[in-house]
Amino acid sequence: MKKQQLAALCLAAGLALTGITSPVSAAQTGTGISMSANSTDTTIFPEQAVQTTQIRSEDPTDTTNPTNPSEPTDPTDPTNPSEPTDPTVPTNPSEPTDPTDSTDPSEPTDPTVPTEPSNPEKPDTTVKNGVCYDEDTDTWNIYKDGELAEPCNGLYDTENGWLYIVDGKFQKDYTGLAENGAGWWRIVDGKVDFSCNGLVDSEYGWWYLRGGRIDFEYTGLAGNEYGWWYIENGGLYFNATGLAQNEYGWWYVRDSKVDFGFTGLANNEVGWWYVRNGQIDFSYNGLMCYFDTWWKITGGKVDFDYTGIAPNEYGWWRVKNGQIDFSFNSIASNEHGWFYLNGGKVDFGFTGVAENENGWWYIQNGFLDFSITGNYVDGIRTYNVSNGRVIGCNFYLPQTSIILPDGGYNLSTANIGLKVIKVNQAVCGNSSERYTSSTASAVKTFQRTHGLGVTGIVDITTWKAMGYSEYDWYNLGTYRTPIKVFNGATREYRINAMLQTAAEYASAGTKYKVGCSGTPGTYVDCSGLIYQCLYAAGINPASNIVDHALAIYEYTSANLAADNRLGIEVASYDLQPGDLVFYAKNGKSSVCHIAIYAGNGCIYDSWPGIGVSYRSLNISGYHTVKIRRAF
Repeated sequence: MKKQQLAALCLAAGLALTGITSPVSAAQTGTGISMSANSTDTTIFPEQAVQTTQIRSEDPTDTTNPTNPSEPTDPTDPTNPSEPTDPTVPTNPSEPTDPTDSTDPSEPTDPTVPTEPSNPEKPDTTVKNGVCYDEDTDTWNIYKDGELAEPCNGLYDTENGWLYIVDGKFQKDYTGLAENGAGWWRIVDGKVDFSCNGLVDSEYGWWYLRGGRIDFEYTGLAGNEYGWWYIENGGLYFNATGLAQNEYGWWYVRDSKVDFGFTGLANNEVGWWYVRNGQIDFSYNGLMCYFDTWWKITGGKVDFDYTGIAPNEYGWWRVKNGQIDFSFNSIASNEHGWFYLNGGKVDFGFTGVAENENGWWYIQNGFLDFSITGNYVDGIRTYNVSNGRVIGCNFYLPQTSIILPDGGYNLSTANIGLKVIKVNQAVCGNSSERYTSSTASAVKTFQRTHGLGVTGIVDITTWKAMGYSEYDWYNLGTYRTPIKVFNGATREYRINAMLQTAAEYASAGTKYKVGCSGTPGTYVDCSGLIYQCLYAAGINPASNIVDHALAIYEYTSANLAADNRLGIEVASYDLQPGDLVFYAKNGKSSVCHIAIYAGNGCIYDSWPGIGVSYRSLNISGYHTVKIRRAF
């Protein structure tokens, strides 16, 4: 609707303009509401309408109609006293007694006649003042002393109620909102509807009214035939999403409407809450899934301070900071004791050994029993248990984490491997993995040219001068395959982890270089490949890939073959997938090569000129010396 200028009521007898006086009592205070989601006011605000003049009409009193008193013109007769011009003759000033004759002016008693106006019947009632209705023109107008001042425009208090008038015409067909100095009002058929309470639609949007007036102080929930809605500062903006409160509880609002179909989590400034069927359920305690994440709920609120083991209908779960940790594979406790968890869930079917930050423990049916003492045999391993704690084992204990020395060592003729390759590329123009005397000589020249100490040994300063990073200095050549099995995994899982790792190196086209144990697609020698397979299964031998970069450990395969803690020795007829196969050249007994048996008469190994591959167990010119089973 086109905005119309609103006029106000007129005071009788041309009184000065005042603010409108409404017969409506002050607006009641609304229910306190809290809303977490921010809502942006995009609705046309009613206050944008044209401001108007407000005039209030009052009935004239008996004393305010001074039409007859205008007759006291008679008192103007005392013009005779003006004759004392004769005394202006200063020659006879001593005779001023003559001016005393001016008592004649005392006769103006005649003006007392104005007492006649006290008779109120005599005023001319045809003189219009204030808001008046003209039957001839069917218009409402404002008059002053009988003169038309202006047509009425706005809201006016009349004997017929508060009317909405535009250009003098009563807007009997208008239903909507109109403004005066007291606020914005609900108009129905041209009249203010003081009985209107609730949500009303208009050309300005949806608004919340009390006693017919928009309540701009109200923020909360209000209902109509379409549902319950979130109101902010009296307006319904359809863009609020979050939690809101009324006298019946806290509710989830979507697009400003209470969503009774919503069950899930919603947040406000206090925290995250469990909402069931649109309402916060303060009685709920348990685990609840929301967008593929499970949360610990206490008193209807996500308990981010909770860390422990909590149940639901699917089992008992590891909760960390209020959230189920499905990656947890270890031992944890609650008020009932210590339990073994796999994938974040208590595994009541597990019997074996598992590790936590306090050591290795014997678990029986998912529970850590501190009363158990004795030996536990699992495959090839025998565990010595005392009061539930593993105090010894005949072979390497599987690890949940493997920490290796960093690679921050200087390079000289004592070294081989990945860092040496980088040095040769920088100073010799080749990719040899061996630090030879030629390498040392080239390093000296480089140092001399760059103003460095001439030693022939590459330290971190020379390394960085070659254009390499400090990160590579400490980490190149120390890569270990992440452990691919969970804490307490069975033999089958660990063997699969080993074979999967070997397959990854083969498929990545990893090349062979002595003393190397890099990432898939770079360089590994035969021992370097086996190290990565063992790391993937959780085994960390005494020897490691950092030592492997020393020339004296070029044939680390021999060290692994001699390591009795790596596993038991088995016969060739008992060969199984995952077993480590050690080779020597035909006619010799010294181990010089290692592979991992993949089954079906094939192995994974890294071989000069070939790299990592899947091939026959039988290698021409070599024979099997030993087979060791790590699991």
